[in-house]
Amino acid sequence: MSFRMTFINLVRVEELLMMDKRVYGRMREMSNDKKRDSQRLTNHQGMELRMIELLKVDV
Repeated sequence: MSFRMTFINLVRVEELLMMDKRVYGRMREMSNDKKRDSQRLTNHQGMELRMIELLKVDV
């Protein structure tokens, strides 16, 4: 294999590694977004339950 081919292959490997890092980073961001949304939903449900409890007390 010539030096040129080796260099081209190394560049491709480097590009793939960078792409992997970007994909992994994006997947991690999506996972964090899901966790945040889930937490937000849980907080919202908690507020609804507290409001229902307050209404029960008033009745």
